[in-house]
Order: sequence, then structure tokens, then C-alpha cells
Amino acid sequence: MVETKKVLAGRYEMCNLGEAHWFLAMEITCDRVAQTITIDQRQYIAKILKCFELGNSCLVSTLMKANIKLLKLEAPEVDQQLYQSMLGSLMYVATRTRPDIMFAVHHLSQFSIAPGMEHLMAMQCVYWYLNGMQSLGITYHGNRINEKLVGCTDSDWASDSNSQRLVSRYAFIFLQSHNFLVSQETANNCFIEH
Repeated sequence: MVETKKVLAGRYEMCNLGEAHWFLAMEITCDRVAQTITIDQRQYIAKILKCFELGNSCLVSTLMKANIKLLKLEAPEVDQQLYQSMLGSLMYVATRTRPDIMFAVHHLSQFSIAPGMEHLMAMQCVYWYLNGMQSLGITYHGNRINEKLVGCTDSDWASDSNSQRLVSRYAFIFLQSHNFLVSQETANNCFIEH
């Protein structure tokens, strides 16, 4: 590491500020004894809740209602810029430290051109969920390198009300006992009728 720092310092102007504690609105906590690095966005989540006036909202334990069917609209019924701004803030959280909200964010992004009140309410539910779960983040365990990687997949047969397409999902889970999510993907596949 010392040699790498010397090479970089020879090419670029730099100074050593010590261990990183903050990076792009993410808090970084290192525990050398437990060999863990934890990143979370607790302060950023509190900031966006306040920005969209949802900080004093009710707390919910699920991101979206089960089997929710949101329909695409021809024209926006609510402020499109507000909807897209709220969605972008959620995307930033989902892609950095909160993969647990990724499916809901992906689903809600399909309505960003013409959002309606039902879409906005579904998005507010994601914010209410975050309000109650602000301290969640990702913890990397340096001493558990040899544990299992587990893959799961799921699909729903033509449940997309707008396109009659199959929606499939997969997730890879590392360190299963700690529910550490490595990768999550959602794909819309063409529905083929036989």
C-alpha cells in the first residue's frame, strides 16, 4: 500500500487525510477488530425525507403493497418534475447502499413520463419504509471470504398489467446468515403465448 501511495503521489498532487469516513453522501465505518467495513446513507436519507416533506411520516415495514398493479397513463396527473426528483433520490440510495429497495425503484421508474396519484402514493410508501429503516446499510466482512454464494430466481407469469410481459428477478446472496446481497437484477422478458 505504501508503494502504491508513492507511485500515485509521484504522478498526482495528493495528501493523506487518513481513513475515509464520508464519500459521496455515504458514511464509512471501519472496525479493524471485527474486520468489517460498513457503509450507509443514513444522513442522506434523512435529508431527502426532509426535502420532500416526508420526515414526520408514518413508518411501514414493507416497500410496496403485495400484488400492486400500477397502470401507465397517457398524461401526467401529478407534478412530473417532483416525481422524477423523488425517483432520482431513491435511485441514488438503491444503487449505493440499499439494494433492498431496488425492485420498487425499478418498478416506479416505468411511470416517470406520466405519473399519477397512485404512482406517487406508491413512491411515498418507499420513503416511509426508508424513514423506519434509515440505519440499514451494507457490511463487508473481511474474515468470511470462504462462505457460500447462493443464487435465487423468481418470475411472475405475465403479471405486468401494461405489457402482459413476464417479469423475472434474480439475486445472489453472499454470507447467507447475514443476508448480504451481492447482486440483484430485474428483467422484463417478452411474453410468448403458445
